[in-house]
Formats: sequence, structure tokens, C-alpha cells
Amino acid sequence: MKKKVNIKNKKYRKKPFKKIKHKPQGIIHVIKTETNTISTLTDLKGNTKLWISAGTIGIKGSRKSTVYASEAVARKIAQRTIEFGYRNILIKVKGVGFGKTRAIKTIKKEGLRITHIYECTPTPHNGCTRPRKQRK
Repeated sequence: MKKKVNIKNKKYRKKPFKKIKHKPQGIIHVIKTETNTISTLTDLKGNTKLWISAGTIGIKGSRKSTVYASEAVARKIAQRTIEFGYRNILIKVKGVGFGKTRAIKTIKKEGLRITHIYECTPTPHNGCTRPRKQRK
């Protein structure tokens, strides 16, 4: 006859599955302006390790404001981040325009593990009026 196992005993209880939490090792700041894309890699304290803009890669003039430029900047900073030894990163995105989401996708494609994404674009709560648009 089989012996009954007491489930209340700690020895035989099923242990719950532990979720692995990855802590970020560095922060990538993606700043998208109307005319340029600037990415900065910092450690968790905020000390700058490296920065790359569309101009430093070799994209000049009006092509700096394109989605392709922001993708190229993101690819370059992701490669250099891996060289620095960072695997888990936190992304802070600031600015308006196209290319913010494309930059995040490119960083993910390059093999970095994104722990958090923060949107840091400043929005006024009925503060100063914006400058009027330029006439064509």
C-alpha cells in the first residue's frame, strides 16, 4: 500500500515560479528635435559615457531630421553600448517628431534588453504660448 504524502508539509509544497527581474545597468537618453537626433549613454548616476548625434555619424544638412537618421544614431549607440558592457538598459525619450519609436525598435533589435521606457517630453499645462509658425 502506498504511503500518503502530507501536502501541508513544507518539504512537499510546490514552490511558486520566481520572475527574474533585470536591473538596468545604464540609461540611454534619446532626444529628438525638429532638426537633429541626439543619443547619450549614461550610467545610473547620470555620468555621461558617450554621446552620438546624426552629425557625428556623417549625416549632414536636412537629412539629419529624417527617420533614417534617428535609426542610424540608435544603431550606433546600441553597438557602442554593448562594447561598454551594458546589457540591461533604461530608455528615456524626449522630444517631438518621427523617429522616437523607430529608435527604440532599433535599440531592441541590436540585442540590448530594455527594462523601462520613459517619455520625458515636457508638456505645458497652459503656460507660455508657443511661437507662431513660419510663413511659407
